[in-house]
Amino acid sequence: MTLISAGSQECAGSTVQCARSWRTRTMAGRATSTGTGSATRVQAARPERRSEWGTRVSETSMTCPSLASRSMGVVGTGSPGTMAVREGCESEETSTETCETYVPEGLCDGLHVNEGAYRVLEYVSLDWPSQTVDACGDAVLVATNAGSGGGASVVRLGFAATEGYGRMERLSVERAKVDADYNRLRVGACVVCVSDESLDVFDGALVLRTSTRGAFAHGLAVDDGRAYCGGRTGELAVADLGCGRMSERHVHRGAVESVDVHGELVFTASCDGAVCVTDMRARECVHRRELGCEANAVGFNGDGCVVCGGESGSLWVVDMRMPECAEEIAWHRTPVSSVRWRDADVFVSCSDEQVVLWDVSFVDEWEYHRYLSFVHQGQRYYKEAVFGADGAVFTTSYDGVCVFAPVE
Repeated sequence: MTLISAGSQECAGSTVQCARSWRTRTMAGRATSTGTGSATRVQAARPERRSEWGTRVSETSMTCPSLASRSMGVVGTGSPGTMAVREGCESEETSTETCETYVPEGLCDGLHVNEGAYRVLEYVSLDWPSQTVDACGDAVLVATNAGSGGGASVVRLGFAATEGYGRMERLSVERAKVDADYNRLRVGACVVCVSDESLDVFDGALVLRTSTRGAFAHGLAVDDGRAYCGGRTGELAVADLGCGRMSERHVHRGAVESVDVHGELVFTASCDGAVCVTDMRARECVHRRELGCEANAVGFNGDGCVVCGGESGSLWVVDMRMPECAEEIAWHRTPVSSVRWRDADVFVSCSDEQVVLWDVSFVDEWEYHRYLSFVHQGQRYYKEAVFGADGAVFTTSYDGVCVFAPVE
């Protein structure tokens, strides 16, 4: 395994300029102003419900600073080298928080990076690519796929000694060789992995404890001592990680590609084009939404909001209190492979070419979608992303693992 720091990869290809935009988030509560470089942020307590108050907006443009040459990039839309600025106005009822948004100008193999966009940007190169990543405390786990050549493994990357990713030479690496190429990996009290033909459970030392044969798809979630797995022909299988007993029921007509769970509610996305919500107490589907394309990813924020990703590249944001009203976000140019929530407001989506951060607390309309917060790209074939305990984003792709965190 090779460690690559943020400054050690070289850029090859065309130059792409970067645009920076200021966004405003409308929030209720008392605000305090703190300086952040040349910008001023207004911080406010998170409200119980998102404020519907708007802000008056004025726009200016200015020259964007030159960019340092690097292989990982955030690039901007619109006139190259320009930055649009939005200025929010405070009122007695609301306060505003100013946040930076970075949006793509185009896709190319070699990108230039605006280093000022990142608080953290580091890379780890793996012996073989991984389709999956999950976080556990100050570590992340990946499962490398070696194909027919063998050599697949589950790898734990420990960042505790890196001092906030500033001393990456102190990264710890634990590897356990395995017999399967895992599609998904999730960490709870144990490490659960699913391949096309098995559901495998490892202990904290990455020692295989149980293995269950089956015809599995990519969907996997772990909660409260149970693993929820998607089947190739529409099954939702529930495995008790204590006794190994497994039950299943049909909820879809095609492979279940993504699973999320919150209490007794299980959210599934399938190649049949539907996203379903199953109540495990009633053992029945309580909501079904047809996306009009294969559904690849689903995530629930625990506060009534579901996000779905499809083969078309679109995202759908659904308020479960009004499930008939879904908002479609047509942003990704290739199929969405993963969605994950950080908290009730912020989620990340992945497609082959981009990792995008969204914030559903944004209420201002502008030339892009109002939820758009940050766009990261530069590696090939992103598969999954997850938020670490400190809010950093870990991505896995054909090129390995990247950890990044935008400036705040």
